Amino acid sequence: NIIVFGEAGSGKSSLVNMITGKDSALVANSAAGVTFESKHYNADLPDGQLVTIWDTAGLDEAPGGTVDPQTAIGNLYKLTRSLDSVHLLVYCVRQRITLYTVKNYRIFHAICDGKVPIAIVINGLELDKNIGNWWSDNQKNFADMGWWKTNEASFKRAGMEFEYQACIAGIRGNRIGNSNSFAYGEAYDASAIDVNAIITRAYHSRNASASNSPILKVGGGIFTEFYV
Repeated sequence: NIIVFGEAGSGKSSLVNMITGKDSALVANSAAGVTFESKHYNADLPDGQLVTIWDTAGLDEAPGGTVDPQTAIGNLYKLTRSLDSVHLLVYCVRQRITLYTVKNYRIFHAICDGKVPIAIVINGLELDKNIGNWWSDNQKNFADMGWWKTNEASFKRAGMEFEYQACIAGIRGNRIGNSNSFAYGEAYDASAIDVNAIITRAYHSRNASASNSPILKVGGGIFTEFYV
């Protein structure tokens, strides 16, 4: 079981479609989310292994959004408790890091008691000519946001640790003429390889991870802490 989570508009459903290799999940054309509840899709990894991908409602939607933030987080909590086990969390974010980026990370880390590996996927880099360099160029400054201490130079100091990371072009873009090529097709295909590699690595390392067992339950006080 692999859960994809993130803020509304971060490209979660596009990421799910990239993993499954088909248009499984509905994709939004606006900032409002289109996923009302968690939905699961089966995906075959390149080496033939079958995994289940869970697409979830966007976190931190503005008033009037598809699902209010508290309901979205509550539903995600229930999802983790309803599954026999969760082997990987995939945190889908955009390049612009906000307070909610850290908040949502902390929520999931606490919900899963730190027992489930987390992969970060930075989406929306289709316009960047050097997609592969984005992570190495920005890793040091990932947590250096205005609200954070100005002398903090490492995202780990913010308590955000990721076992896997990928920077992707989440869309193919417009078709080029009457061909079978797309504006960002090459970047998209390369991104799909990177994302599948992450999932494959997580799949094969699961036996050495505590996440191979059912998630440990945590106290209900977590919601009081993060909802205020």
